[in-house]
Amino acid sequence: MRRDTFEEALRRVNRAAPFRHYTVELVSGECLIAYHPELFVIEDDLVIYEPSDKDLTYFDASCVARVVNSVVPPRRR
Repeated sequence: MRRDTFEEALRRVNRAAPFRHYTVELVSGECLIAYHPELFVIEDDLVIYEPSDKDLTYFDASCVARVVNSVVPPRRR
């Protein structure tokens, strides 16, 4: 996904009233859950996911496959 497309998708799900948890699925199949609207930060093409004070995940915006406005259960392998 292009950075601008990802930013627009995040804007839309983060502005939902009331806020609902959502999922960012990466092309690897990994799903990142947003329980708060400020868990994803975009700096240029770098995305920072911070689900807790200790955990940080960095990835390129092009690694995003889709943004789903609900919590997606993990896929079985």
